[in-house]
Amino acid sequence: MFIGNRLRRMLAGGTGSDPKSAPYSRNEQVILAAIFVVALAIRVAAAVWYPSVHHPDETFQYWEQGHRLAFGFGIVPWEYRMGIRSYFIPSILAGVMKVVAAFGGGPGAWTPAVQVLLSAISLSIVATAFEWGRRAGGTSAAVLAAVLATTWFEVVYFAAKPLTESIATSLLFPAAYMLCLRHSSRMLLVWGGLLLGLAFVVRFQLAPAVLVITLWCILVHGWRCSILAVIATPAVILTGGLLDWVTLGSPFQSVWLNFLVNAVEGKASNYGVQPAQWFLLHFSALWAGVGVVMLLLAFVGLTRAPVLLVIAVVIVLAHSAIGHKEYRFVFPAVPFLLTLAAIGTARLFDLAAATYSPGRRIAGLAFIALCFVATSINLANQPAFKGNWVKGSNGLAAFGIAAGIKATCGIGLASWSWVDTPGYRALGRDVPIYPLISEEHARELEPAFNVVVTRGDRWKSLEDRYEEVACSGDICVALRSGTCSSMPAQTVNPYLVRKGE
Repeated sequence: MFIGNRLRRMLAGGTGSDPKSAPYSRNEQVILAAIFVVALAIRVAAAVWYPSVHHPDETFQYWEQGHRLAFGFGIVPWEYRMGIRSYFIPSILAGVMKVVAAFGGGPGAWTPAVQVLLSAISLSIVATAFEWGRRAGGTSAAVLAAVLATTWFEVVYFAAKPLTESIATSLLFPAAYMLCLRHSSRMLLVWGGLLLGLAFVVRFQLAPAVLVITLWCILVHGWRCSILAVIATPAVILTGGLLDWVTLGSPFQSVWLNFLVNAVEGKASNYGVQPAQWFLLHFSALWAGVGVVMLLLAFVGLTRAPVLLVIAVVIVLAHSAIGHKEYRFVFPAVPFLLTLAAIGTARLFDLAAATYSPGRRIAGLAFIALCFVATSINLANQPAFKGNWVKGSNGLAAFGIAAGIKATCGIGLASWSWVDTPGYRALGRDVPIYPLISEEHARELEPAFNVVVTRGDRWKSLEDRYEEVACSGDICVALRSGTCSSMPAQTVNPYLVRKGE
């Protein structure tokens, strides 16, 4: 029993006490409220001022499918034709779009509405960082952890994006806090279990982290206290399986068929294979020398919250074992690392400032917070990351131009692929889209479209008959006079079926 209690205290971190979290002081309430306001404002402003598409999955796996569920038309990639993607996230986006459309809003309204919702959900990361820091290192750690969660460039960038990685992070991080720290609230364990199960439903690739958090919960709280969480998690996962049954045809199809197609049959490898150390190298490129400092600070705070490092490492290692890698896959590890680094920083600060007056302590803490903010801004503007802020923005603007042409009856895509477009969710109109393979192909299909969206060099065969409307960067929109004769077999969805895309 003695050894078991010592183990539980060690795993829980901190002093090993088992108190209820002390009530927030008035100052802490004001600080947290202010941080929430700033965090939401930063996230929404970044999404609106810097419209971007991080990856085609953002458009065609989520935005586009939400639009298709809401309005009945959209581009359908092979993942949804085969049935390896859950409709959970698209259903949420569809609900927001329908509500906005009911009040007369189009793409210019439902896009920010979704972004505000996702930004608000991501505040769970800020709240969890504050509370975890507070439990592990006091007010100093709480403030620094919340500042990092509020302003760190990756957290801000991904907050408003409908990607499984970003949404799952907003669920997994608070779930880990509720389940892995010692407390006496049964209800908190239930909520933690529900959020943990939901994180799995959103992104089943986080299964190793979900398992580690569950085991940690059992070790820290014991079987009797953990049973509610252990029941809640699979209950939510079962609900996700039932959703697949209703929408895709069989239980958990988006899990087992996805794994079969991408991992066993190697479909995902067609999009690139990277070595096991790729994530470490990418982290090093994005965080530059700051990464070493953050890791050292994390190790300083390790004894206060060891589970933070364990979960982050599990996320990275689990994805390192998969051949196809993208940096967003391990984004869920970032808040864990940032919070641990904040706890380590606060530990050093408290030691150095033990004899400081309250005023000097506040000034010192503010200086450290400003250093974190300045570091984040600097990294956000480094070549390794800077392009993400405007990635795909020209395509979004060009489709907005095409949507604004009342005479549009068909759109031809010249010199760029459908996968680089923002799809119908940016167009907002049920107008046929025609991928044009070559100039000869464009001449054959020209009766079917009167608007051409061209990327880069224009095709000479179209120059004489089209008048340029406007350009956004290297993407231009041009219009010809006359009407369209529809060619349904040549539109984008039949094209994707023929190409297997």
